Amino acid sequence: MWKNCVFKNNVDTIKWMKSTIVRCIRTFASTMLALLPTTYSTLGSVDWKITFSSAALSTIIIFFSCLAGIPEVEEEKNNE
Repeated sequence: MWKNCVFKNNVDTIKWMKSTIVRCIRTFASTMLALLPTTYSTLGSVDWKITFSSAALSTIIIFFSCLAGIPEVEEEKNNE
């Protein structure tokens, strides 16, 4: 689980941050799109506060799960 954790010294923090931002944006967008059809038939009747807060919550959850490590960021090997 903590294989590529951002708190390890041999993980590139900049690469981790870029990958995490991409994951957070994708999660936010997909959650917003997934919640739109669950409301009424027109965009005027969408409860935007609930839709936005649900997408924000899922983005926060994915950010904290990225702290444990993401496969896009590999640990750098030290040749000692």
